Amino acid sequence: MRVVIAFVCLIGVVLGESCDGTDTTTCANEICADGFVPTCVSTICTCNPAPKPSECTTVSECSSYWTSHHCSNNHRQCVGGKCACVHGHGR
Repeated sequence: MRVVIAFVCLIGVVLGESCDGTDTTTCANEICADGFVPTCVSTICTCNPAPKPSECTTVSECSSYWTSHHCSNNHRQCVGGKCACVHGHGR
């Protein structure tokens, strides 16, 4: 029984799709459950929770968020990991 389990795990590793960094184009055959997206983790394609449109590490990641939230370009920022429309003096 242990041999069968080890063999099945080995097949999974061999057949797993490989990827490089954040490029998930090679993960096209990865089938994920609702709310999850193909992600490259340690050079292996896997499924991780889909990011929320308001979450960011750079302001350019907020593009889809701004399609449904009004904010002029010069006020758009990524603050504390969230897309924010910042108004204030000196900005």
